[in-house]
Amino acid sequence: KHGTTNVIALDDEGNLAVGVSTSGLAMKFPGRVGDSPILGAGIYCSDKAGSACTGTGELAIRLSTTRLVVDRVHRDIDIDKSTEMGILELKQLKEEGVLHIISMDKSGQCAAFTNKDGLYHYYADSSMEDPEKRQSVFLKI
Repeated sequence: KHGTTNVIALDDEGNLAVGVSTSGLAMKFPGRVGDSPILGAGIYCSDKAGSACTGTGELAIRLSTTRLVVDRVHRDIDIDKSTEMGILELKQLKEEGVLHIISMDKSGQCAAFTNKDGLYHYYADSSMEDPEKRQSVFLKI
């Protein structure tokens, strides 16, 4: 309906790409920059994993959320645990806000975690007619 849109793509040669568009925050402070255009905050990708966020951009900026998710994969932590840890790190900020993280590793394994119940993402591969709506894992923190 509205808001930030993230896409993670994996081609048949194992190359990953992450793209993001943002609607920005309504009635924002003049000069505010969200997390979407900041590599390592709202979007990050390497040859091993890609990750992107939606939600309260300031949270992702302060934690370098997507960079840390991808970095964990480089340290051989699986994509689910790496993404889950991105949400759990919100505890250290002690600020309110929503964060929804989607991630994929080079083998095509996907993860989606959020601190707001009821959020979802879509998944599709070349064998599917239509994308599949999937519930993201809610973590109460």
